[in-house]
Amino acid sequence: MKQLALLGHGVVGSGVCDILASDGALLAQRSGCEFAVTHILTRRKRTGDRRFTLDFCDIERDPEVEIVIEVMGGLTPAYDYVRRALCAGKHVVTANKELMAEKGGELLALAQRHGVRLLCEASVGGGIPILGPMRHSLTANRFTALRGVLNGTTNYILSSMHAQGLSFSAALQRAQALGYAEADPTAD
Repeated sequence: MKQLALLGHGVVGSGVCDILASDGALLAQRSGCEFAVTHILTRRKRTGDRRFTLDFCDIERDPEVEIVIEVMGGLTPAYDYVRRALCAGKHVVTANKELMAEKGGELLALAQRHGVRLLCEASVGGGIPILGPMRHSLTANRFTALRGVLNGTTNYILSSMHAQGLSFSAALQRAQALGYAEADPTAD
């Protein structure tokens, strides 16, 4: 049983919990490992579920937590938490494109120094499997550049504008209502 800690419980974080709850048996069958979310870091106190915490130290100091999933977004406090998790010998999975764009090189080097993995494919293209195939399946190829709109929010907005004839602002508002775009969509 692999114990997971989740940083953030908004749209993405609660979705991760839902998938692990509903598809846990299938994930265990396919991966050969069971997963349990034992800690959930949130900004506001929640009652009724012992997994919720306001203190990252609860996660950092728990030797049973092997994997930290960061879905908070932004640089602060995500950068500090990811850095501390890696230094504590925990593997990290992040969907945070801003964090990886600004601090990815540093964090990947830190993970390597501590013998853990930092997986960031979810931060590119709304989780489209692109980094793994480039690294593993296409190793004989020499990439010089990759260009495109590899962003789930932008893809949703453009698709809505094209398929439904929505204006940009209407498509953006719908994306925000569904939780696909941030309240401040500048980085989206």
